[in-house]
Amino acid sequence: MVEQVNVIKADTRTILGSAESRRLRNSGFVPATIRNGNDISYISIDQKEFEKKYFSGSVFASPIIIELEGKKIEIITKDVEIHPVSDRPIHADFIQINKDQEIIVKARVNFTGQDKSPALKRGGFLHVNVRMVEVICKNIDSIIEKVDIDVEKVPVGGKIRSDIIQLPENTSLKKKNEFLVASILGRGGAKEDKSETEEEGAEGGSEAASE
Repeated sequence: MVEQVNVIKADTRTILGSAESRRLRNSGFVPATIRNGNDISYISIDQKEFEKKYFSGSVFASPIIIELEGKKIEIITKDVEIHPVSDRPIHADFIQINKDQEIIVKARVNFTGQDKSPALKRGGFLHVNVRMVEVICKNIDSIIEKVDIDVEKVPVGGKIRSDIIQLPENTSLKKKNEFLVASILGRGGAKEDKSETEEEGAEGGSEAASE
């Protein structure tokens, strides 16, 4: 469960387009959107404040309060576009959180037991296919930031699939079909089956594509 909620001040954007977005970025702001059902609000947020949250690694599964024109809006980050060279955020898409409404978050996959794994100690290495998974949370109180998977007993050549993921009550994986999360490769182990390699793709588009 997420405990800390950050507050980031925002301003309404009345001028859209790539030129205005560049001006905002050059002035230390990140253009963003907030979606609430079919409604979209266009805003700009302080770059440094948002980067603190983004680089903490929990931005996709931790609620943020946007303070906009004296009103506080609780949101979750849906997508972030980053600069191809600097890796800094240049656009963000948010979804407004409504009370008792289902929320889809991107939880980080955390592999535990690596220090105790005989396979890794014998020279195997953990090949990660999926670093984040989309999780459906019943409400804001059931949001999780990470999913733990114990790899201690996985042998060289062993594959870690989504069906072993254990989630807390009131949460479930959005993707219902089984998929490959990771495998342990190394000398003497089975080679990776490339046909099973897949990544959890970010859903939805971004206004940044036109900006």
